[in-house]
Order: sequence, then structure tokens, then C-alpha cells
Amino acid sequence: MRSKGEEKAESQQSAEKSGSTEWPSVGLGVYFVAYFYATICLLLVVYADSDYGQWKRKITLLHALLALEFPSLLISLKVYWAMRGREKAGVPKRRPELSGVMFSLLSYIPRSCVLWFSFGLIWDWQSVGLASRLNASTVFVVGGMLGLLYRYGWAWVAWKISDQETPEFDTHMYATYRMHLPRGKVAQWLLAVQTVVISPFFEELVYRGFLVFFLASLFPNAGSHGLGAVVGLTLCLLVHIYQGLASLKSHLLAFLIYLVLLYSPLGLLGVIAFHMSCNLFFQVNFYHWWRWHLPQMRSRRVRAE
Repeated sequence: MRSKGEEKAESQQSAEKSGSTEWPSVGLGVYFVAYFYATICLLLVVYADSDYGQWKRKITLLHALLALEFPSLLISLKVYWAMRGREKAGVPKRRPELSGVMFSLLSYIPRSCVLWFSFGLIWDWQSVGLASRLNASTVFVVGGMLGLLYRYGWAWVAWKISDQETPEFDTHMYATYRMHLPRGKVAQWLLAVQTVVISPFFEELVYRGFLVFFLASLFPNAGSHGLGAVVGLTLCLLVHIYQGLASLKSHLLAFLIYLVLLYSPLGLLGVIAFHMSCNLFFQVNFYHWWRWHLPQMRSRRVRAE
């Protein structure tokens, strides 16, 4: 008779072969440390005496925001490292559950609290580049249209490069698409709202508004904007590296467009609208691929065999 250890090892091997392994994640301890550090920073921002200084308060606020982004950065790196060298058959097949989607949505509450309690005390909309002399609805529509044109143009170029054939997704993009199809309609709709609305708003506010525009204002010299751009670009690429190195080219180009829009009359609101429309294009294209392209690809394989 086989021992329990041998049976467990065999079940793990069969799970890996069948692709039913779990997605890489981080423990609750990482979230606890990140949230604890962000809480200490927020208390310093709100309750520190006048001797602490306004400049130090602003730097401390950036520390709090970076601490809250640390779990996401670590997960992105772990997913990238886990997917390296794997074939599609080795990609975890277990799709996210509703609980995972809810946990992801709840992770925006600490960010909201930090921004809410420090608003008006440390930062305002103008300090992150959101204020614009143009009408807000006009800025949003223009930014959204530019985002759709960019995504459509990028998709057209990729289609031409692939010789007008449906390309086989590499391991990272295949994994990314599976991560965006949780089990159940409720989870899928919640994740779609997060992808199209919530995530672009917070990502642009933190990565472009604070880590580029706000950070540059703390160092008023000729190279301050370059410092903010380097910091924002580095963190932006790291948080999207789970999609694979090949996808970073589009993120690099998008980041450069974000910078142009951020310092244009459209401001941060135009950047947010641009990002939302890009994610909307991705979401629609994703469902089109999953519901129509993938079954056709499978049927062609079956007929070929």
C-alpha cells in the first residue's frame, strides 16, 4: 500500500499536469504588513504636529500609497516567474471564484481611506493634475475616443503582423485571459466593472497623479518631471509584468501617451478616460475571443485530427 505522502505527491503532480493548480498569490501576512505600514503613515499625515512639516507629510502619503500597492506588485512578479518556461498545458486552469473577485474589490477600500482622510490636508485635485480649464465632460469624451483609437490601432497592427491569422496566445496572455474569466455571471460582471471603471481610476490617480505629477511637484527643479516619469514607468511595468515581457511594449507606449495627456489641457481626467476606454476595448475583445474565437480554434483542431 502507498503511504499518504506518496498519494499526496502523486495528486499534486497530476494537478500540475492537468493545469488545475492554484494561481500564485501572497499570504495574508504581506497584506497585514502593507496595511499596517500604510496606517502608520496615514496617522503621521493626519495627526503629526507642525514640526513634522508639510513636505514630510506629502512624502509620507506617497509611502502609504506605495505600501498599499506592494501586494499587487509582488503578485504580478510571482505570476510572471511562475509562468516562465511553462507551456499552456501547465498554466493553472482553476478560474477565479467570486470570493477572489470580492477580495480584489475590497482591497480598494484601504486606498480610498488613505486618499479620503488626506484629501484637502495634503492633496487636492489640482495637485495631481486633475484640474482642467476645459469642460469635464468634453475632456472625458475626448480622452475616451483617443483611447479607443489607440487600442483599435494597436489591434490592427498586431493583426497585420500576424499575417491576418488568429494568433496563438503565448503563455502569459493565455493566463491573463483565464484570470479575467471567473466562475459565475456575478463574478464576471463584478470583475468587468473593476477592470473598466475602478481599476483605471485608482491606477491613474496613484501611478500618474501621485507618482508622476504630485512627486514632481515635491522637487521643483529641471529634472523633477523626469524623476516622476521614471518612478511611475518602473512601477507601471512591474505591476503589468504578469502579462509577459512582450506585452510591456504596449504598456510602455501607453505610458508615454499618458504622460503627454497628463501635461496637456486634458490633464489626469483625460488620462483616466483614455485608460477606461482601453480596458473597455480589452474587455469586449476578450469576451469576443472567449465566446467565439476559442470554440472555432478548438473545432479546427478537432477537424484536423
